[in-house]
Amino acid sequence: MNINFRRYREQKGISQESVASGLGISVDQVKNYEQFPAQVPMGMAVKWLQILGVDIATAMSEEIPPLPGIEPGSPYAELYRRLNLLNQYIDENSFLPWLELPTELRIPNDLQEQINQYYQKPNVVLTGAFDSGKSYLANTLLGQKVLPTGYQPATRVITIVCHVESRPEWFDGNVGIIDEKFWQDENGKLNFDFLYLENRERCQKHFLQFGSFDLLEKYGVHQYDDSDDSNEGGHTAIVYVDAPLLKACNLIDLPGYSDKQDEVSKDVEKANSATKIANVLLYASPAKGHINGQDMVRLRNLLRLLPTPENECNDFPTLGNFFIVATHADPSIPDDELPKILNKASARLYKELDETAIEFRRKLTKRDITKEDVQKRFFTFWSEKPDRCQRLFDDLTQLLCETLPKPVISRIDREINAVKKDKKQEYANSIEQYQTTVAKIEEYRKELDKAEKNEPERQREMRQKRSQVSKQIKELEKDTRKSFQTYAEKKIDVEFIEQMIRQRYDKQK
Repeated sequence: MNINFRRYREQKGISQESVASGLGISVDQVKNYEQFPAQVPMGMAVKWLQILGVDIATAMSEEIPPLPGIEPGSPYAELYRRLNLLNQYIDENSFLPWLELPTELRIPNDLQEQINQYYQKPNVVLTGAFDSGKSYLANTLLGQKVLPTGYQPATRVITIVCHVESRPEWFDGNVGIIDEKFWQDENGKLNFDFLYLENRERCQKHFLQFGSFDLLEKYGVHQYDDSDDSNEGGHTAIVYVDAPLLKACNLIDLPGYSDKQDEVSKDVEKANSATKIANVLLYASPAKGHINGQDMVRLRNLLRLLPTPENECNDFPTLGNFFIVATHADPSIPDDELPKILNKASARLYKELDETAIEFRRKLTKRDITKEDVQKRFFTFWSEKPDRCQRLFDDLTQLLCETLPKPVISRIDREINAVKKDKKQEYANSIEQYQTTVAKIEEYRKELDKAEKNEPERQREMRQKRSQVSKQIKELEKDTRKSFQTYAEKKIDVEFIEQMIRQRYDKQK
């Protein structure tokens, strides 16, 4: 709820201390919520308005309307149409089911598992320190309040938001909470394969609960009633939403990084494990104190993990899937200060990572990465002032709508063509092997007959050789015992030991 609590409080002449006491929170939390009213939970907002004596209908009518979410369209519609045709062709045709071959050939049906991977949309991952406004940013991109937001820290599970059209028919509700074992492969390693979500048996085994968006408040945030331990074990929340953004990507909100050695460190483990699935990375850092030392360390690692679509498409912009967002860019920061904040932070980051992560990416992409390239990847965000987030929205929309689909489709075309070429060569090699076998089959039969007739003689020779080896082992064992005994008797002789002591040691005692 984007309500001006501060204005109402000042009009009523009520202190922040009184509000804090009435809500059962600290004065610092009241100050934070007055600065970022959109982060106030619904239940707290209603109680807050009651304390201020303000009618909720009045407050709602004066609420600042949220920005519309990103609408990148459906950039993969043509790709999915082509994949559907290929799948249909495989389903409607049988490939040599009646032919028994001595060696198993890979047939077009084997392509279906690979094709299913091609249906997966790119993942836009939001990460950063806790209380950096990631969930609020995610809600703004979606154009609706889906994810819980609150005062430090909020998110406690990995939250994967997908378009409602991809929800399985048997999925009961909009939200599902799953345990960590859901993502483990046959070797026990975490593998964030979204095809697992289509496996009904796997989901029913590892889903803790299905339900409405209320589950996110229960399992997904730290402020839920600590006395209720029923939310333990939740690792990931799967959320299905009807939002235009999700036509072009999945949105993944990670738990925030913490510098504290407490229970929040478990969230960091989850965040680290899931960053590897990012196709596009949005790193949130508050505009005040933008990009500190801890951010530098995290960004160094994240930049190394980020995919390189530049290698698939020559006109893909350098670092085009990398966004560093200065969140909480509120009106207390003058307009002319924001560019300075971004420029200073980008210069520090470039200097810090130039010889490590940036150089690593130069080698991967075979591109020069300049200070200006890094500077272009810094953006501001404050939803109440569209001019402070419009560039971020425009750039991300362009990326999801036009820029990113090119390398994705290019990679898929290249891999499918490679499969065609490989299979053609594979079949040609197999045919050649069969022809050679048929041509020499009589020769191979004669060799087999000869070997079968010679088998008794071969067995006799093998028994004789085994006997000789056993005899030699026993003789060597006997010689070894005898030589060691002679050596030992010489070394433990009294005269030899006395002579050794006199020669080697000054202190003969």
